[in-house]
Amino acid sequence: MQHQAMEHQAMEHQAMQHQAMQHQAMEHQAMEHQAMQHQAMEHQAMEHQAMEHQAMQHFEHRSSFNTLSFGRVNIVKLLDESYTIGVRRHDDEVNKNRQILGFRLIDCVKFCGAFESARER
Repeated sequence: MQHQAMEHQAMEHQAMQHQAMQHQAMEHQAMEHQAMQHQAMEHQAMEHQAMEHQAMQHFEHRSSFNTLSFGRVNIVKLLDESYTIGVRRHDDEVNKNRQILGFRLIDCVKFCGAFESARER
């Protein structure tokens, strides 16, 4: 009987050691997960800083390009003016089409109204 009790105690001891090892493994995994999250956050912060740096460089290059001119003609201003002219032409065309369609819709409504009233008589 004593032998069985000793074996039982040994098995309980092994089970407790196994549980302790499992607990340590879980803690280790949790610590690794936290470290990975921390690295990911640092990586995101570095990417954000890099993007801000690129944006600032783009802004600096753009502002230096805006002041660039060949002779007395500022290329950026000319491109900007041609874009503005294109937008104005498009807006004029849209307004003209709206007026034409508006008159046609009014004529169509008048015709339908006259037809409806003639049908009622």
